[in-house]
Amino acid sequence: MSTCLDYFPLFSEIWIFVATVPGVEENRDGKHFQLWTEYIASLKAAGVTVVDLLPKLSVNDYRSYDLHFNPKGVQIATDEI
Repeated sequence: MSTCLDYFPLFSEIWIFVATVPGVEENRDGKHFQLWTEYIASLKAAGVTVVDLLPKLSVNDYRSYDLHFNPKGVQIATDEI
């Protein structure tokens, strides 16, 4: 049986990971929502590298007027990823 690696050998050089981006509520509570916790556990069990930004971010890393990162939050996420 052929795989994509037979046709595209460069795929063997690709590193796949998932970065979780916590919401302000998760940061305020200091933990992921239950569904996210289960999702992260299943990814890790499948051997997928997970970059969890929750421990690195605080509520002060989001803009005050919307749910996006402020420049400090962007820098933290960039450094971690």
